[in-house]
Amino acid sequence: MIKETPRAVTLELENCDPKIQFFYQAGQYLNIIVEIEGQSYCRSYSISSAPYEENLRITVQSIDGGIVSGYINQHAKVGQIILCSQPVGDFVIQGINKPKLFFAAGSGITPIIAMLKNHLFNSKQPCYLIYFNRNNSETIFKNEISSLCSLYRSRLYVTYWHSSIQGRFDFDLERLSYMEQIIALEPDIYLCGPDNWMRSLQKALSVYEFTRGHIYQENFTPVRVPGDASTQAGLAEQFHRLSIDIDDQSYTLEVSGNESLLTALLRNEIPITSGCGMGKCGSCMAKVSSGQVETQKMDFLTLEEINEGYTLCCQARAKSDCNLVV
Repeated sequence: MIKETPRAVTLELENCDPKIQFFYQAGQYLNIIVEIEGQSYCRSYSISSAPYEENLRITVQSIDGGIVSGYINQHAKVGQIILCSQPVGDFVIQGINKPKLFFAAGSGITPIIAMLKNHLFNSKQPCYLIYFNRNNSETIFKNEISSLCSLYRSRLYVTYWHSSIQGRFDFDLERLSYMEQIIALEPDIYLCGPDNWMRSLQKALSVYEFTRGHIYQENFTPVRVPGDASTQAGLAEQFHRLSIDIDDQSYTLEVSGNESLLTALLRNEIPITSGCGMGKCGSCMAKVSSGQVETQKMDFLTLEEINEGYTLCCQARAKSDCNLVV
């Protein structure tokens, strides 16, 4: 375990089952299950190691009110068993033959550091990292980044922006170091940070024609499902009966057709495992045994799973009385 900042810790994971092999790409993440006071919680955390490194690592920053992130930062111990999925995610390096420009804000550095290391290791192309934080003490991986700068001094260029000193960034890219040099190289661009920050950054970058189709980003915050109750206030609300079987226990509740099944289940304190809330981790996958549901986003599911009736509770709304099995 490495304490990166007062609020962030890196866990080095060792595979307990030699029959299962882990292969991953830099930028991917793990879904992990942690039991806290008898309740199982599933969360998604980015892998911060690169595939060429000996051990797989994840880095977790504690957030206000975060049950799992707070627990990991305060109570995780060496030797503790953590259940996790195979690595997943499509936020990965798109080829090694072009220069790369990475923008990271706060804990958004976690997948970026893995991609940065892997690209430097496998390519001769230069890398530029522009990293935004409140201050130096909250800068995750600052020692590792310093070591990388020494190792790859002719190919790695790092710019820090600390808002406590430089003020809030106004997305004027000309204020950033190396930007004229970077634009001339027409690099692939990778973003990871808060949604609003990435949208503003994309808008600022769009003035450069070469960026079209060459900007890639990772979303950490749950995206509101179109049609949830809060966005459907003008529609007549219809209610349906939902029956769900979880671990040999049956639960019945009334759900609104304007909200996700996961929202209804959590509101009624039904013990369903959930994670990212974005349809990316599959933690809340369930099989519809009868009735109709409408699923907004099904990227995580395979065509075979969809044909067998599986859905993601965070992305699904009831269209009739229905029965689900987890």
